[in-house]
Amino acid sequence: MALNAFRSICRQYAYFFLLLEKTKTLLGNMKFFCFSDYCWAVSVVMSRNNRVPDPDCPEKEILCLIPLWDMINHRAGRVTTDVKIETKTIEFSAMEACPLSSEIFMDYGCRTSAEFLLYCGFVPPFNPHHRTPLILSLSKFDKLLELRTGLLCRLGYTSEISPLVSSSDVTIPSPELACFARVFVMNEDDLRQYAEEVENDFISASKRLLSTEFEHTRVDTGALTFLETRIDLLIKKYTSNLAKTTGKVVTTGSGDGNANFLRSQCRLLCEQDIALLRAYRDALLATRKRQHHRSAVSTAD
Repeated sequence: MALNAFRSICRQYAYFFLLLEKTKTLLGNMKFFCFSDYCWAVSVVMSRNNRVPDPDCPEKEILCLIPLWDMINHRAGRVTTDVKIETKTIEFSAMEACPLSSEIFMDYGCRTSAEFLLYCGFVPPFNPHHRTPLILSLSKFDKLLELRTGLLCRLGYTSEISPLVSSSDVTIPSPELACFARVFVMNEDDLRQYAEEVENDFISASKRLLSTEFEHTRVDTGALTFLETRIDLLIKKYTSNLAKTTGKVVTTGSGDGNANFLRSQCRLLCEQDIALLRAYRDALLATRKRQHHRSAVSTAD
């Protein structure tokens, strides 16, 4: 996310730089148009814009800046802002009583810790809305790649997905993850069979592939194992990266304080991702237990 934003800023700056280079007459202050200043300007706007309903067309949203909010820090709680379409105003209430000279807090809204870091420059110690991406993709060297991609395409998915996950999700795994995992572990006969079933009876076949209830079958068992393995690998990767950076966070008095603060926030984000993925893995294990329970009950009947 941060790299994509930085690449976008670089492309924008390059465009404007070349445009200004071709302009014969420039305002005096434009002679000092530099990359660092442009980064700062874009970051200021990106970290402070807010989406609100368009007063003239409430179904649409517009971006706006609310300068007063720049002086209010975040605290997890409830959102105390409301938009009044009738009066075309935004009403904001403090979360609690504010004595003279005391700090005012507000909940910045539902966003992940990665979004907090990118747009606000910090990671909340506790964030009930945090989610982390689980990137899954098909191998380009898979001899069944065309069959897998074709089946996923018919169901509305691509060969790579990156849904945001959380242990508080309503269903674990989600229909998207369940479908992708099933297709990933299918053999050629399975893929051809389901491709035919999707063609003949899309509703029934897609319902089975998207189901978050797992039966005691080879495909469903393999799908759960696939997801558990991927999450375990991701946890190991995060843990390894965290261990490598342990010695790189210096004390504020022995280096660049701002750089050190950002390192500490990146570490905190990584720690939150690890904790979330572990909780999600535990939830997947609970799903597997329910699968075994249904199988045992079915056998008993």
